[in-house]
Formats: sequence, structure tokens, C-alpha cells
Amino acid sequence: MPDYKEQLIEGVEKTWQRANTITIDNTYGKAPVLSFNEETRTLTPSGKTFAESVKPPLLTIAFNPSAIVPMLNPVTDQPFTHDQLTEIAAAVAVGVFPQALIQITIYSAYKQACAARDSKPPRRN
Repeated sequence: MPDYKEQLIEGVEKTWQRANTITIDNTYGKAPVLSFNEETRTLTPSGKTFAESVKPPLLTIAFNPSAIVPMLNPVTDQPFTHDQLTEIAAAVAVGVFPQALIQITIYSAYKQACAARDSKPPRRN
């Protein structure tokens, strides 16, 4: 699976972009906002990685209780199979869910926000 914004660069194994810090702003009286700080990771030929912060603006999502977020598997970056979704739904139906569902939910929301951002034409100054 390629990483988000993965690029292969001569002399460098690869670079990719990822969310490295996630903040939920739940200010009283306002709709919650989910913000992602991003970094560009570089993997060198020796196997070492280093990070460079992606400059603001932050990638933000205003909470919308009616919004639909397709669930993606963070390992494969693909939608879950019917059997996997059935297993998750069975757990939720009895009032519990695996902690992995938190990561799945946030990862899926991040990827949806990235796709929306990346589909917009660049802003002109």
C-alpha cells in the first residue's frame, strides 16, 4: 500500500505525509473541531527516518453529526470487507467496541479530509 502523498526520490528511499498530532477542540457552546498537524517523513537509504512539519494551515474538520465517513482499514487503506464490518457491528451491538475502532474512525476521517483538500484547486494569493 502506498503511503499518503508518497514520492520516490533519487538518493532517498521515499517521502510521505502523515498526521502526527490530532487535537479535538470541544469548546463549550461550539461545534467540536478535529485538527490534524501533519508532517512529511523521509526514509533514507540507510533505513533512518526524519520528519519535517507541514506548515499550517492545519487540516481541520468541523463536527457534523449527519456527515458520512467511509471506514478505511488503516493497514491496507482500503474499505473493510463485509465480514470485518459484521464483526465490528456485532461488538457495537452489545454496547462495546474495540479500541482499534477509535484509530479506524480518526484515520478514515483524516483520509476523507485529505481527499477533500486535495481535490480543491490551489488558492491564489
